[in-house]
Amino acid sequence: MGTAGLTLDFTVVHPVGRRGTEYACDENVLHSAYRAKVTTHHAWLQAKNYWFVPVVAATSGALHPVTLRLLDDLHASRRTPPSSTPSRTPRGRP
Repeated sequence: MGTAGLTLDFTVVHPVGRRGTEYACDENVLHSAYRAKVTTHHAWLQAKNYWFVPVVAATSGALHPVTLRLLDDLHASRRTPPSSTPSRTPRGRP
């Protein structure tokens, strides 16, 4: 039996926060947001037979490695047409 579907959960985080009187960059914010989404949703969606991928980006433009892999896979699937797809010749034309 195949999967029932794919769930993408989009999150944008801001890696710069204020600690006391200073601003600081949290280098772990992408991973923390990713883990929070997986911990909260993965088991429930897996039990329903759904794939779950948190799509995590930072306001700085950084992407979580799993997000990068997803985008690369989606891009690769567009470059390689499925062999079982029939030709898209308009009807009435050879």
